[in-house]
Parts: sequence; C-alpha cells; structure tokens
Amino acid sequence: MKIQVTYWGKKTPGPKVAICHSQPKGFKGVVLDLFKPPVCALRDAPGWREQYKRELETKFVDASDVLKYIESHVDSDIVYLTCWEKNPDECHRQVLMNYLNELGLAAGEYRGEQSEMLW
Repeated sequence: MKIQVTYWGKKTPGPKVAICHSQPKGFKGVVLDLFKPPVCALRDAPGWREQYKRELETKFVDASDVLKYIESHVDSDIVYLTCWEKNPDECHRQVLMNYLNELGLAAGEYRGEQSEMLW
C-alpha cells in the first residue's frame, strides 16, 4: 500500500481519507479517528508533537498494526491521509508521516496540484 499525506486544498488522483477532527461540508469519505491529532495540537500547545507521537506509538506498535487499521477502512492500493493545515511543517500529518516511515512504510507528502475544490 502506498501512503501519502496531504491537505484538503490539494487535488489527488484517488480518494482522500480524513485524519482530522472536522471535514469539508459534504465529505462522505472515510475518517480514520486513530490518526486524528490530540486536542492540544489544535491549540498549538508546547509539546503537542511529542504527545501525538507517543499516542501513535501506543496505538500502533509496528507496520502491520497500521496497515491492518487502514485496510479495515479503505479498499485501495494508495491512500491520501488528509487534514486542513496547508503548511506541512505545522501539521500533525508530518508527525504521522515520519512515524510511518520509522515503521518502514515509506509514507510521503503528496505534492500534486492545487485544487479549487476541497475534496
């Protein structure tokens, strides 16, 4: 499975999977609740990145845990894990992507074209 992270403003060649607390109006796709950021990240509290990583380490011990979770919700060879923050350096998706890479899953930031539509 290919895993890409992105934000709602990017057009993707496949379906987007929400990893955030809210989604665009009318979104009827999959929401992966276990990848949502901690509430302190929404407030940009100090240490939120470390807290989120600890939460991920607790929920997903190895790559097979992550793949089982995604595959139980998504039937696709590629997933676009999507949230709101345009700047990847300010977003929980970077922490998630880095953790997935640590587990050997080769996740990346999707660099596709800008979209007029949110999804």
